[in-house]
Amino acid sequence: MDNSLIAAIDIGTTKIVVLSGTKNSEGKFEILGFGTVASKGIRRGAVLNIEEAIESIKRALEIATQDSGQVLNEVYVGIAGQHIRSIKTKTSTTFSSSETEI
Repeated sequence: MDNSLIAAIDIGTTKIVVLSGTKNSEGKFEILGFGTVASKGIRRGAVLNIEEAIESIKRALEIATQDSGQVLNEVYVGIAGQHIRSIKTKTSTTFSSSETEI
């Protein structure tokens, strides 16, 4: 069983929702934390005010992390809109401090 805490973030126009959890012994996602806040700085899937959007996302993550009582290891983000295009990529980095903002 993998005990890494994983978060899924849905960024919407009206709210931001975060589910956090781990994979159980059967490989299924077990929800341990949940956070939802009103979405600020986002309209129709477009980020109009990055500072407000960041604060909303941070708050939803804080709520879900506190709810689970664990530290996040992975985050998956979803945002919808007609203008959205994607490129699949994977990367990793090491930070000297856990207080580093991305």
